Amino acid sequence: MISMVLTVRGADSCRLRNFYAVLRHFSRIFKDWEYVVVEQDSYSKIDRSCLGCDVLHSLAFNPGVFNKSWGLNLGYRRSSGDMIVFADSDIIVPSQHMTMAIKALDLGVDLVRPYRSIVDLGCAETEAYLTGGRFPKIDNERALNRNYLGENLCLAGGIFAIRRDRFEYFGGFDEEFVGWGGEDDAFSIRAQALSDKTRIARRALAWHLWHPRQDREMAGSYDRNLDRLSSYYLLDRDQHREAAKVNLGGIARIDKYHG
Repeated sequence: MISMVLTVRGADSCRLRNFYAVLRHFSRIFKDWEYVVVEQDSYSKIDRSCLGCDVLHSLAFNPGVFNKSWGLNLGYRRSSGDMIVFADSDIIVPSQHMTMAIKALDLGVDLVRPYRSIVDLGCAETEAYLTGGRFPKIDNERALNRNYLGENLCLAGGIFAIRRDRFEYFGGFDEEFVGWGGEDDAFSIRAQALSDKTRIARRALAWHLWHPRQDREMAGSYDRNLDRLSSYYLLDRDQHREAAKVNLGGIARIDKYHG
């Protein structure tokens, strides 16, 4: 069994449209996958008629700042697959590259990022995809250049496939990362510290659907997330292993934000 896990918040119609498109893209091709969606909010904004497939949808009460790690950990707990695809709700990977990633897990790889680079689609390009289902032709230079976003692509960024037992061995996601930034990098650092069987696709591209961007530098938790991430670089392998055990024991409490 393969499970795909996403966590979302319907903050605006643009992000919800992207989420519906991502779910439809994968569910039309991978019909036998299990799809787990954790919505973080005080009440549900998801229109189930737009999902396009049977989904294990749950509302996790969180009226405050979005916590991606917590949402994905909750999705992991609810999923039943021995392989899990964790996905952002605005990233699409061509089916053939996703299939190759799953085959790599079958062959003993622990974790695979199924793309080399991300193509950031503009507003008009995204609208064309959402209404017509086709991506624009992209040159390699554009695909490789993400410096203007101030981002480096980490191993567990955007979308990745992992064996369930390895996700548990790595300790799950660190829920102390709240708001924008750091949780993907932290998981990547720990995974690479504890395994030499992680891989990144050499030639494949992923597409990032356009949405209004959050001002990261003004996000209240941004600096705190960076400080927490810096501590990950200081740990040796044994320390990472102990930290992973501790983290796994405390993740995915459904009542985390209740009173």
